[in-house]
Amino acid sequence: MNNKTGEIVIWARGHENIRASHHSTLEITTDSEVSPRGDCIVGVDASPLDAFRRLRKLAHENPSKNICILIECMGCRGMNDKSVCSDRVCGRLNQDFSSEREIVIRLSSFSSERTLVINADKSAVMLNPLLRKGLSSGCRIKVTFKTGD
Repeated sequence: MNNKTGEIVIWARGHENIRASHHSTLEITTDSEVSPRGDCIVGVDASPLDAFRRLRKLAHENPSKNICILIECMGCRGMNDKSVCSDRVCGRLNQDFSSEREIVIRLSSFSSERTLVINADKSAVMLNPLLRKGLSSGCRIKVTFKTGD
């Protein structure tokens, strides 16, 4: 966690197979490739891995605490507007989160070791259309996690 801002940042990248079309979840993974069947995935090659450890600790120490995630697509290729495309997703931390490879954000209250956020207000398909387009163009992605006060 950044001591000055109370934020945890993960960097990832988009991929040509990202569809971001799932209606109930979204996912960020450390995997470097994704097939078109992974319709909830919004970012691949997530790092640093230390951020996953800090997110696990945050979830275990703050069950059900509110969290917001800012997803920013930097320098999207093939877009008319070169500005950063972004969207924000908010929900509650899941104390059962323990994954070292995947971060899943769910609209529902379903809990698993892969699920960091439950009762989210958005799924992949609900993200800003410009952001979704940028994700499929392979842009660099900054994902910022910040808990509520």
